[in-house]
Amino acid sequence: MINKEFADLSSGEILTGQQILKEVLQGKQEAHKRKLEGLNKVKQRNELQETLLQEFGSFIFTHYRELIELLKDDSGKFDSAFAFRFIYLSSFMDYDNKLRFGAMFRGKHTSYMTIKDLSEVMGLSKNQITKFKNQLLKMDLLSVEEDNTIIINKKFCKKGKLTENFKRDSIRCFEEAIQELYLNSTAKEHKRLGVFIQLLPYLNYNHNVLCWNPEETEAGKLKELKIQDICEIVGHEVKNARRFQGELFKITVGGKYVIGKFMYGRCPEAFIINPSVYYKGNSLEQLKGIMNLFKLGES
Repeated sequence: MINKEFADLSSGEILTGQQILKEVLQGKQEAHKRKLEGLNKVKQRNELQETLLQEFGSFIFTHYRELIELLKDDSGKFDSAFAFRFIYLSSFMDYDNKLRFGAMFRGKHTSYMTIKDLSEVMGLSKNQITKFKNQLLKMDLLSVEEDNTIIINKKFCKKGKLTENFKRDSIRCFEEAIQELYLNSTAKEHKRLGVFIQLLPYLNYNHNVLCWNPEETEAGKLKELKIQDICEIVGHEVKNARRFQGELFKITVGGKYVIGKFMYGRCPEAFIINPSVYYKGNSLEQLKGIMNLFKLGES
């Protein structure tokens, strides 16, 4: 069979048995290679998820561009305090987007949150709670069921597997870190904490660096944001940039800074967000590198 010749009826090409056998074997090798690559991707994805859960705990996905656009007024001013409060509230949701609060079991809230629970959960004044609740309903960020349970709008936040449409412009927000930041802050500080949400469109997918080109994969090609750029983006006075930087450096979670600054010789300074709070990427190797930066100085 190997030495015989065969005609391809569709093209008229003459092939020997040896050529046909070679193409068959090559096709099997390519199929096997694709299978191994697919299995390797699944393994890497599972390892990443295990590391994220082990290091940072459970997380929700927030569709930050949709949220940022929604929370801008007619003049373009962003309500950063409200944004942070919404993310904090969303950190209590389950896989059906229903909020849970109370009846703790193994560190998890098991009862459904109701409107009456909002005051205790948020820790705000009566007037602030009323305004917050009304704004949430007006903007369709949540809905209240007949039994008074609360559901977060899936257009803005989800938990678990995502659709392809939701993946882009979404970020992991880690529940434990968000809740720690909120509980350790005053109502007046929520505006400053919400600044990080406003900066999410500039957070690089691979390196967690604040930059002008967040989809760039090569670190050497990043166009980093300077502190003056950050001020302009969030509406802070540029002349007070260094003071604002000092305020950001005071924010910690789990004993580590939420934002860090990396300087290398005469290269531009780079601001990096702690992945224990917000993380976009899908590379375990890159995640470990970023995590190590925030472990510097540990005894």
